[in-house]
Amino acid sequence: MTIDLKNSKKKHPNFVCLSVSAASKFVSGEYTCKTGLKANYFYKSGKVFNNPRWNLEHGLALQESIKFLKTNYKNIFLYDRESLKIKMKIGNCWIFGVPDQVARVGNKLIVLDAKSGESKFFHRFQVSLYSLMISRKLGLDVSEMYLSYYNPRNSNDKFNVISLGGHDEINKIWSNEHKKELVELTNLILSDEPIVPTSNQSNCQYCDWRAKCTSKFEENEEILNLFADVKL
Repeated sequence: MTIDLKNSKKKHPNFVCLSVSAASKFVSGEYTCKTGLKANYFYKSGKVFNNPRWNLEHGLALQESIKFLKTNYKNIFLYDRESLKIKMKIGNCWIFGVPDQVARVGNKLIVLDAKSGESKFFHRFQVSLYSLMISRKLGLDVSEMYLSYYNPRNSNDKFNVISLGGHDEINKIWSNEHKKELVELTNLILSDEPIVPTSNQSNCQYCDWRAKCTSKFEENEEILNLFADVKL
């Protein structure tokens, strides 16, 4: 472990977990540093998230999403978000998450995750993992998953909704290969096996542990100037 955890606070035992977002970023390839994921499982990073613009835009995304659901589905029942905090095990590891909006039409579920800004590849893994978990929790099938995006910097269309389908699409997104990757990660997190950090720009740029990691990626002129050796 190359992350200094000496002054880091351990999580309360009830809150030891890997977030759905972190698990989704891992299998999608957006964040692959197992050292950082193991640290996040047991410890609080101390990083404070304070982004008023994100809070505002995410709130607007969720507000518009609820309007969309009520407009497109008759007799829809919207679950209270606070009642759907989900904590389940993958392997021996706890996974925790709170979907932005879960609804029921008849005996089928609709799961929606609202985003501000641009679409990212891991989002489909995130909403589909929420869907798997909430389906197991409530004992109902998921008929539809949605990703909604609110981006005021998009002059053409500030709000957009993408439909991902239901259970068939969940199984395509979370293939056996991706499930195996996540199970292997959870087993590694709980093992005493040493983990070599994966230091690169993508992993380190926004890592919660960047300030405490001795192996973090540092940009330099050699990396930035890809064709520095070309003679003109």
